Amino acid sequence: MLFVIMINGPIFQDKSQISLDIFMVFLFPFFLALITSVFSLILTAIARQKWWISIPLSILLLGLPLIAYTFTWLASWIARLFYISTPEDEERTKRFLSMSIVSKTEKPISSEIERMKKIKMLLDEGIVTQAEFDLQKEKVLSDISKEITIKNAPRYFSVWQAVIAAALGGFLAGAILVAINFKRLDKKEQFRGGLIVGAAGFIISMTISAATTMIVTSLPIWLIIPVTIVYPILIYLWHNETMKDEINNLVATKQAKNESWWLVLGISLVVIVINYLAAIPALIIIAYFQTAAIDQARL
Repeated sequence: MLFVIMINGPIFQDKSQISLDIFMVFLFPFFLALITSVFSLILTAIARQKWWISIPLSILLLGLPLIAYTFTWLASWIARLFYISTPEDEERTKRFLSMSIVSKTEKPISSEIERMKKIKMLLDEGIVTQAEFDLQKEKVLSDISKEITIKNAPRYFSVWQAVIAAALGGFLAGAILVAINFKRLDKKEQFRGGLIVGAAGFIISMTISAATTMIVTSLPIWLIIPVTIVYPILIYLWHNETMKDEINNLVATKQAKNESWWLVLGISLVVIVINYLAAIPALIIIAYFQTAAIDQARL
């Protein structure tokens, strides 16, 4: 009954998105809760604490995303109760979701059409000849074609965008940008290779980070800096040797554009979160072996 009542609420009015809404509202929180429970059990085993101590602590540390998600969804649902959509809002939403190129190029094309109409009026009034009209018409059509080509030009990540991503998010972030470039350049073999190299580099970098964490207590902290500097250098060499010249030529001839820096930052932040989530089990394993070593030394 509760399920039937809630799917008739305002948040589920878009029938085309009802499957996604049901998943996000009813299933996604349970996935978060399951992850929290697993980490609770792991923490209980590793920390050797009583369950009534470790489980509340795990929920406090790892269940915050679930709590934030629940309150955000409730606030959104309550707000939609008092919101009545208009046709203008629906049209604006459709344009936003479809990211229509026509809507982006509507004004420039309209201005060129107005220009054509004025020239046609001059032709009808006998001010310009048919040959002059045809010449202007070809020029206008050429300008429209160039403008649409420029606006629809593919976007690629520059070498410095890949380097900054590697500096922020590690090797995986830079490798993702390089792989995306391979995909957009229609280089399927290099794209698959980029994904494999990115995954392998991610595992190796996490292993290096874990090993560094284990020995850092006996070494100066500044020795970790060369390890992190290696990732941007590797990405720079990879991008520079495989695609830099091709992308620069496309950008110089206005056949392509550089990708947005905001997307670079967004991908870097996502990879930082992935690194953090991957580091949790690694740190737990390290803590377990360190604890076992300490216990063995005491014996």
